[in-house]
Amino acid sequence: RKIDTAGTITRLAGRCVIDAPAPAGPGACAAGVEPTPCPSPSGKFTCGNPATCGLPCTPGYSGDDGPALEVRMGQPFGQSADPAGRIAVDRAGNIFFADTANHLIRKLDTGGIVHRVAGTPMQFGYAGDGGPALQAKLSNPVDLALADDGTLYIADVYNHCVRAIAPDQTITTVAGICGQSGYSGDGGPPTEALLKRPYGIELAGGVLYIADTGNHAIRSIKL
Repeated sequence: RKIDTAGTITRLAGRCVIDAPAPAGPGACAAGVEPTPCPSPSGKFTCGNPATCGLPCTPGYSGDDGPALEVRMGQPFGQSADPAGRIAVDRAGNIFFADTANHLIRKLDTGGIVHRVAGTPMQFGYAGDGGPALQAKLSNPVDLALADDGTLYIADVYNHCVRAIAPDQTITTVAGICGQSGYSGDGGPPTEALLKRPYGIELAGGVLYIADTGNHAIRSIKL
């Protein structure tokens, strides 16, 4: 959801039925989308397709490349911010986020369509380094960081590593040994170090900072 400068909240993505006894107020739906009454006697309203009236706000996965307001998600985390503007979009206006419970990285484009960027839907694990990000497996990804060159860094939490998607959509590991947790490697190559549930990442001045949550430490990599 988005809060604009006037303080109005708007739903941008995710399928949900509005529980309201009267026509829903401003911001309940995306800009330009009017709430539609569900069949009586529910007293509810929906944004867009009335076929969603019987579907509550529950997590799930409903496919790729569809209208954002009809897409189901599972515990979305980690919007990516453009380093130049510190807002939750890239320079083209796309919003990247971690669909954590579906083990995916997804993108909401400026046309209101949600696309899968990385991961295999509803399958967790570790696979795919050196290949297309869409064929990789992630495990509960949470945080994201977007570099000036378009590289998207991912806190792949339950794989205990940090991964990166290059502009050509190739995925690699940049820190940690995916699938192994622990603490080691300070002063050495980052891909030989061990991390434990790294929940947060941040880029600043050519350095990637990692919240090595399970080890109660902040670590860094010079990129």
